[in-house]
Amino acid sequence: MGENLKQRFVGALVLIALAVIIIPLMFDFSSSREVDTQSQIPPRPEIKPVIVPEPVRPENIIPAKSDEEIFQFGVDSAEEGSSLDDETPVFSPEQASSLDDEAPVLSPEKASSLDDEAPVLSPEKASSLEDETPVLSPEKASSLDDETPALSPEGLPVAWVLQVGSFRDSDSAKTLLKNLLEDGYKAFVREKKEDTGTLSRIFVGPDVLKKKLVKEKTAIDKKYGVDAILVRFEP
Repeated sequence: MGENLKQRFVGALVLIALAVIIIPLMFDFSSSREVDTQSQIPPRPEIKPVIVPEPVRPENIIPAKSDEEIFQFGVDSAEEGSSLDDETPVFSPEQASSLDDEAPVLSPEKASSLDDEAPVLSPEKASSLEDETPVLSPEKASSLDDETPALSPEGLPVAWVLQVGSFRDSDSAKTLLKNLLEDGYKAFVREKKEDTGTLSRIFVGPDVLKKKLVKEKTAIDKKYGVDAILVRFEP
């Protein structure tokens, strides 16, 4: 065998081997795949029909009144009289006689004694009772008027407060507020933001008795060296 023939034979074997390896990878020679045509949906459940019985009207139900009877604003005089007659108790002759026997009857002597026991005031005692009627002096009447709180146009009591001071320094406002609270005054602070800063106002009150705050103003001005202003309280 010649050298050329050997090379051709070896080359043919190599090509055959490559064909055996590559062709199965490129082409699928397996048999056709079977498709499962069986449904995976569960079977339809069996639903039994529900039989609803026909409604039956109960026998003990009272029929509803008509609109005219419901919205009837008056009652006939004949019906009203009959209802009163039905409700009036009827006594037999024996019961009526027993009721008459049980009724208390006062003798003339007892009736006269009751008249004698009635208190009668003499003219002097009646005059003394009139003299004992308290009469308020003008000063007391004025003090009562001062203690009566004024009412707003809406009929509500008008409350008043004392503006003790206004501060732009929050620390000074807090110090004054703390001192007032420690001294037993009902004090509070209101802050108003402005372009130049926050303005803190210290108030004492509110109270519906204006005269009471006027007395507190004198004590506060003297102790804290301020000139408090009495203003109307605005919630």
